[in-house]
Amino acid sequence: MIRFHYNGKSVSIDPDNIYYKKDIKKVWNGWYSGLYFIFDKNNALLYVGWATYLPDRIKQHFRGNSKNTRNFLDEMERAETIDAKRFNDIQAEIKNKLGITFEDFEGFFIEVMKPKYNRRRVRANVSLLK
Repeated sequence: MIRFHYNGKSVSIDPDNIYYKKDIKKVWNGWYSGLYFIFDKNNALLYVGWATYLPDRIKQHFRGNSKNTRNFLDEMERAETIDAKRFNDIQAEIKNKLGITFEDFEGFFIEVMKPKYNRRRVRANVSLLK
């Protein structure tokens, strides 16, 4: 479950898939775009990223083949994903629950969830609705 808090309110999003590092051989090859969230064994968020070929990108991280995450490979436990096909629905849910809009999904989740290892600390174009 992907959870975050913003201004005292919380949002929970069911992931489309959960991949465990120990079961890397079960990460299927396939094509779908979306966001991935890498967690440690204590459910702390380590990294958020976007990928066009999501399962392939997760395998790169779990195998230590990504320069972005190889320094914390030992901390990784699992990755949870959100398919890009759901972005409009999730955006509407966040707008309804929190009263905010955003355009950049990856930037939004980095800004709000503050993962431990993301270097990309950009403003996510989050705007409060009145």
